Amino acid sequence: MRLTLLLLICTGLFGQDNQTQTFANERSQTVGQPNYQLFFAFEPGQENYTGSSQIDLELLHTTPELIIDFSGKSVDQVFWDDQALSDFRFSAENGVIHIPIPSSPTGSHQLKIVYTGTFSRNGAGLHRFVDPQDGLEYLYTDFEPQDAHRAFPCFDQPDLKATYQVTVDSPHDWVVVSNTPEISNIRQEGNTRRQFAKTLPFSTYLFQLTAGPYASWHDANFRYPLGIYCRQSLASYMDPEVIFETTRKGFDFFDNYFQSPYPFGKYDQLFVPEFNSGAMENVGAVTFNESYVFRNTPALDRIRRRDATILHEMAHMWFGDLVTMRWWNDLWLNESFASNMSSRAMTALGLTEFEASQITGGSYIFKADQNPSSHPILADVPDIQTAASIFDSITYGKGERVLYQLAFYLGEDVFRDGVRYYLKTHAYQNATFQDFIGSLETVSKKSLEGWRKAWLETRDVNALHIEFAIKDGKIANAAAIQTPGVFDPTLRPHACEIGLYDVDKQGHLVLRESVRIAYDGANTALSALNGKPAPTVLIPNFNDRDYVKSFLDPQSLLWVQNHLAQIKDANTQAILWRILNDMVWEMKLDPKTFLDLAWKNLLLQETFSDCQAMSSHFWSGNSYLKRAERKTFSRQIWPEIDVRLKQQEPGSDLQQFWYRLWLSTASELESLTPLKDLYTGTTHFEGLEMNADRKWEILESLVERGDKEALEWAKNLSNEDKSQSGQLNALAIPYTVPDPNKKAEVWQKVLSDTSLSLYEKRALSGTFFNYDHPEWYGDYISQYFLVLQSEAFQEMPWHVASRWAQYFFPSICEGQTVEATEAFLKNKAVSGPLYKELQSRLFYLKRYLAIKNQEPHGT
Repeated sequence: MRLTLLLLICTGLFGQDNQTQTFANERSQTVGQPNYQLFFAFEPGQENYTGSSQIDLELLHTTPELIIDFSGKSVDQVFWDDQALSDFRFSAENGVIHIPIPSSPTGSHQLKIVYTGTFSRNGAGLHRFVDPQDGLEYLYTDFEPQDAHRAFPCFDQPDLKATYQVTVDSPHDWVVVSNTPEISNIRQEGNTRRQFAKTLPFSTYLFQLTAGPYASWHDANFRYPLGIYCRQSLASYMDPEVIFETTRKGFDFFDNYFQSPYPFGKYDQLFVPEFNSGAMENVGAVTFNESYVFRNTPALDRIRRRDATILHEMAHMWFGDLVTMRWWNDLWLNESFASNMSSRAMTALGLTEFEASQITGGSYIFKADQNPSSHPILADVPDIQTAASIFDSITYGKGERVLYQLAFYLGEDVFRDGVRYYLKTHAYQNATFQDFIGSLETVSKKSLEGWRKAWLETRDVNALHIEFAIKDGKIANAAAIQTPGVFDPTLRPHACEIGLYDVDKQGHLVLRESVRIAYDGANTALSALNGKPAPTVLIPNFNDRDYVKSFLDPQSLLWVQNHLAQIKDANTQAILWRILNDMVWEMKLDPKTFLDLAWKNLLLQETFSDCQAMSSHFWSGNSYLKRAERKTFSRQIWPEIDVRLKQQEPGSDLQQFWYRLWLSTASELESLTPLKDLYTGTTHFEGLEMNADRKWEILESLVERGDKEALEWAKNLSNEDKSQSGQLNALAIPYTVPDPNKKAEVWQKVLSDTSLSLYEKRALSGTFFNYDHPEWYGDYISQYFLVLQSEAFQEMPWHVASRWAQYFFPSICEGQTVEATEAFLKNKAVSGPLYKELQSRLFYLKRYLAIKNQEPHGT
């Protein structure tokens, strides 16, 4: 679903257009399953479109009026059972049509609404994009959590599942894709009318319509017809066979795991412009962010992340689309399950489940769960605004890890059979988390009530220490010591495996054996460990099936710090580096010591995968350095990086890896010569094409440092590169210059220029802070908090407002910002998701400052 984990993806209005759970529950008691006949008329170059929404429905009891969700331009006609109505009331701001119902009995009725709709520039609803490269126009929908009503009148809530029969009038040369196959195509004067097969029942947020001159590729020989689409200017970069192969292997895995064939017939994957998130699981027509179309030859990590996203969305076809949550309080289960299944399905591509889980896992989840803004997995979601605010690390990351813990706790086969039972029992229906737990209880014959309360109704993460003595070379008195988190005293029931490691004859640390343990409460005796030969290193939760912060005993920690290079197994390395990373966050390990370890071990890696894994720890350690320290460190390591880059095989993944590191460290050097030489071709790395994207990266660094020649080069490049990314770079580059007046222009432009798309605002926002000049931003602190309370901010769409709050949070001012934010929150000037966002940013800022400013120390 929404896989851009560190961005808050919100698509409800901040103001009045904010459906409540109470209202949705009441309406579902009045209206039975609706069935839609939808008509859309698109003409190129227009800001609006016309359409009609005919809804066949059941009145479950009489009512004086129906409230239909809609926030388009106008409602032109309304008919109830063919009777024209004139006394309806429409409010685009509130997103509703109040329709008085003539005295009508319960039973079957028909409502028809003729309307004029408005295209979106912010990705929510029916989005319109004009490609700057060739002038071609593209449309697509994106509706989660409640944006279908921005495209057509409907009952826009997940528990009113419906069927859809879609007809579209559009230009002859356009391609139109919806949830089902096209069944008729009639050429008319001026346009072509396309009709699509009636769908199976699903929720409005899963509806999809895409239209425009898209390029396409098809595999009609697979058991489910497959399609791939993107705009024409990106077609040369598309790798359809690679995507088809991942898709086919994914279906093989899921058909077998669920023991239920794919329910929706054809399967299209559409890569669309200015998409707000990673991807969206529309029934039979998944939409993806265009960042997954690689303009440069992709390194392995980028392909793996795309594979994980493809499989995440595919898992939703069963869990989310076939069986759908009743309301957004079960969003976590929907998303966590898809991420969990994606990790499992990656085994079909040759990865282990552990390797796959590390793509989206990591210490960031623990950090988010120790944040004051964290929340229980089972969140209270009273309205759509709140639903939009919980597309976060708890909903995705923690939920996925907790499901792994549940499967390990019950047994993998029991968990799988419970999932099959759930899908079979609730197919084409709405269900709740309790229905899911009930299915697992039925299969396992165990009560999960205590587990549910301990894991899902609490927040924060516990810590695990394994304490033991060594007597005569053997483990004695072993115990699992569990400590609670900061915000919640709950000690949870866990199951995990302990890894016992020895050093082999080659000096490598190898796993001798694993021991499964179950622990609960503060102190659990571990008789299964007693009497075993004392290991060189003991690693709790070594296969990452438990959701817990685990720490090493003193002896194991000492060995690890001194002998990291002797650990060759990638999984073991990953767990140990996470533990060390957590120790830095807990201020139990000096960040400079951690960074030094990461840098030295990065130089020892020989494969791209190992280098990529190690680099995440390198950058984590680097982030704790002060600005001056970071520049000094870059100067120190630059010569070695330059040598490593020149040693790599041309065109290899490792060459790309070292180039990324080369570019980022070169940007910190006092001299701009290496960057300028690379841009002009004086320096050349064979196999590393200096294409437009790489040129823009170099120019950004040069212009930010005040190089006037680079600013002229940028003007020339913008004339050559007419792609969307090129034009976004061209828009932003002039504001990247180190000039406080330009920063003031960016502030005002992003805040008040309504002609800009969300992507354009994001590009401009990235130019605002210049970290070499924190003195420019002191006056913006008070301005920032005034904006948050302004009427203009309150009237912004929430997904725009939340992004502004993120992008312009003045963390660059450090202590001043901490004081101002604490005072602002103390006065409770804002509430809800915005309060949570500020609370979270304050927490991270304070922790980073504490880590950066602490006195150097050892372990």
